[in-house]
Amino acid sequence: MNKIIFLGDSITKLGDWKTLLPDFDIDNYGVSGNKTYQVTERVERLFNKKSNQLFLLIGINDLGDNRTVYNIEKDYRRLVNLILENDVASDINLVSVLPIKEGELSKPGLKPEKILQLNDTLKVIVKDNNLKFVDIYSSFADKNGELKEGYTNDGLHLNEEGYKIYSSSIKKYLKR
Repeated sequence: MNKIIFLGDSITKLGDWKTLLPDFDIDNYGVSGNKTYQVTERVERLFNKKSNQLFLLIGINDLGDNRTVYNIEKDYRRLVNLILENDVASDINLVSVLPIKEGELSKPGLKPEKILQLNDTLKVIVKDNNLKFVDIYSSFADKNGELKEGYTNDGLHLNEEGYKIYSSSIKKYLKR
């Protein structure tokens, strides 16, 4: 069975991936509140996992801390290099950062234009490293670049319906 690692922050952690994708052997390495540099610090526990695929979704908490896209990119590239150098997965997928809905969890750095800028940066990292870019942003953004109603309860995290859309959006990237 295809072994898949999901790596990231709370959006990854809160996904019930084994229920959403029952035909796959999934390990969830999401940690709430993680920023890119924190994932880099803990990625070594994956070095001997030898999975078929890895889906990495990280960056929204970095933006929430008002970190520059340039600094996030440096950490992201370091993380990708560690994953590649240690052969964590044969197929690496960088997942676009999701939009947010203005509300209680809004922070100064969490602006639609910053999220788009980070996603454009991820596309460059993908191209530079011959990886795959998984655009789920387009499935979640409304005309204002905010998270569509009905996919979240707090403006940042996905609800059950949101996770159905997420898992549906990545199915074409999954290998059996």
